[in-house]
Amino acid sequence: MRQGTTSHSPGVGRFLAGAASVDITPEGPAELAGFARQIQPSVGVNDPLQACALVLSDGQTTVFTVVCDLLVIPAEFARRLRGALRDRFGVPPEQVMLCATHNHFSPKLLWETETSPAWADEKDYACHLLTKAISCAEEAHARLQPAVLGAGAGTCSLGINRRQRMPDGRIDFGQNPEGFVDRTLGVCRIDAITGEPLATVVNFAMHPVVLAYRYRVVSADYCGALRDTVEKTVGGVCLFWQAALGEVNPVRLDADYAEACRQGRQVAEEVVRIRGGIVPRPVAKVQVVSRLVPLPPYRRSSLQHAEAYVRQVREELVGYRRSPEVTPGTIAYFEAVLERAQNMVRSWKGEMQLPPVTAELQVCRCGDWAWAAINAEVFGENGVAYKSLSTSPHTFFVSLANGGIWYLPTRQAYEEGGAEVDHLCWVSPEAAGIVHESFRELFGTVDRDADKMTK
Repeated sequence: MRQGTTSHSPGVGRFLAGAASVDITPEGPAELAGFARQIQPSVGVNDPLQACALVLSDGQTTVFTVVCDLLVIPAEFARRLRGALRDRFGVPPEQVMLCATHNHFSPKLLWETETSPAWADEKDYACHLLTKAISCAEEAHARLQPAVLGAGAGTCSLGINRRQRMPDGRIDFGQNPEGFVDRTLGVCRIDAITGEPLATVVNFAMHPVVLAYRYRVVSADYCGALRDTVEKTVGGVCLFWQAALGEVNPVRLDADYAEACRQGRQVAEEVVRIRGGIVPRPVAKVQVVSRLVPLPPYRRSSLQHAEAYVRQVREELVGYRRSPEVTPGTIAYFEAVLERAQNMVRSWKGEMQLPPVTAELQVCRCGDWAWAAINAEVFGENGVAYKSLSTSPHTFFVSLANGGIWYLPTRQAYEEGGAEVDHLCWVSPEAAGIVHESFRELFGTVDRDADKMTK
């Protein structure tokens, strides 16, 4: 476990930070999370998976962040970890951010409740992971010490928009060089007041799928190589927070770990350069606000479109059931997709009303650095728009935090279609605008308080 070196209790009027990391690699074969047609189970471990924790405090407000090498943070996992930290430290759930690197080569973890169909297969790793994540957060808190903080940004050109228009007019996974990509590479530098590096937070948008779906070995993909390189070069703990990655893949996808390492090191070299130019400063106040926002559910544009979607899902499910490569867990997932599609039809017929989808929005500000987080996989244009609402000089955007409601596309994406909208979207085209207004209000709260501190 990597960590700082000293421990201090929070006291009013001084900024403290602590960081730690822990290995969360499964001990045996695991069903991997990222691809429906991935051959299962895993056949080994290429590099370790990690949970990394960062704790920040001004003596009055303490914020816990934990990031795990998982595809997504299950809602039940988030509830239990937040509950453990509340019981141990008295920290309210809204002051805890849990996020995933969106790792496609980690164990599948759908864990919503212990009565879910997947629980029997998941419970050993789920319980192991929860214990490890709690201990990592506790260790980071134990290592709190007086600190300074600064942030900066650069760019990285590794990602490409993956929403390619095919010859038949469909949008499918491919490469769209003219499509939008947020290439911002955000870096936060946190040092002890003695100058010792404590943590580096990296915010970048790109799916960790360099290894592609044929890869059957547990790995953190490029994120692991990025972290290792930064930690070996700079010291301290490196945390990777996925930004608005919804439509962004690596330019080169190759089932080759050497390529994942090359891309991770390329990002890390730029991170180290950016970090070296940041001048960390004292932080007067840590602020965090959050809000649960009900979003209208997606039910397609008409009854006819909803019925066509049901037929499409049924046909795909038949194919998955016939494939020897598809596991029972994946079948159960697509059966749930079919049920959701059938409920869309029922809602158009007036037989039921679809419930709203709950988004959790979170905004934190520490001096000149801020971040906004949401429990969705956000498209890049949306993420840039949300960041622009902040008056902080350096604002990160974090996808896949505190649970998962799948994609939050742009309005244009709904019109175009594609897998992100057709299969993995729970919210209506109006959702992105509703989220925008909610983030505007949350940023307004922390920015007004920050302005008062500087006057």
